[in-house]
Amino acid sequence: MIKINKDINNIPESLKPATNDFFLIDSIPPDNINTHSKRMLVIENKAYDSKYNDRYKIDEIKKALNNIYHHKCAFCEQRVEQIQVEHYRPKKKRNNLGHSYYWLAFSWDNLLVACPTCNTNKSTHFEIEGRRASFINNAKSIRNINSFSTSYNNKEKPLIVNPEVTDPKGFLIFSENGKVSSIDKRFKHTIENVCKLDRSDLNDQRRKIIDDLKNDIRSELLEKDDVQEQAKALEILIRSYKRRAENIDEVFLAFRQYSIDNHWMNNCIKDITHRDFHNFV
Repeated sequence: MIKINKDINNIPESLKPATNDFFLIDSIPPDNINTHSKRMLVIENKAYDSKYNDRYKIDEIKKALNNIYHHKCAFCEQRVEQIQVEHYRPKKKRNNLGHSYYWLAFSWDNLLVACPTCNTNKSTHFEIEGRRASFINNAKSIRNINSFSTSYNNKEKPLIVNPEVTDPKGFLIFSENGKVSSIDKRFKHTIENVCKLDRSDLNDQRRKIIDDLKNDIRSELLEKDDVQEQAKALEILIRSYKRRAENIDEVFLAFRQYSIDNHWMNNCIKDITHRDFHNFV
């Protein structure tokens, strides 16, 4: 996970309430009218109906979320080829378990991007330590329907981390074999109990980043006999690795940045050559 910067005020047109607070009455877009009418039916019935799923999956919303998440899962940072729009607070119960936030089904600050596995693992999980938020159906609530997160978070104290709200940096602990953990209760819960972020396929992909770096180091050292040439080649490798860790389009940025902060690059060089990088220059 990395911190995701979503502008809560930059709401896709289709998700805005179809009222004159947001539009001139004679210029409300058809998609907006359609989604808003479904939202009001859900609120009136106090339950979400899956036949309305297409309303939060329209191209406008997918495009906006993909631009924000750079086609990556909010939780594991895998690239999401087929985007799955996920609800942070669940829109409905599953098998009559959990709690439904039906009124947030089409709310901008409740929509994330998740890979199929994280989406399935998260399911309708939404454990809290505070008091459940509830909804009062009035004009003010409808007007603010896309921006309840801050007040709800303060009241509910969710155990599941929302990367749009909480910066994961400093809370995640990685090992060179790709495993991830945390000593923070909320991150530990999200990693172990909800999204299963320590699963083997993710660990393999994260570990491959370090394995590839080690292989690149070995190749450069084998190809060059001169110590100064080796040092220059290693410096180029390190700069490239750091650039990729700053590229928002790259997968597993949290792992890459953790490896830099904890000097794994120098450790890789030392493991291979038994010398620190600075001994080369």
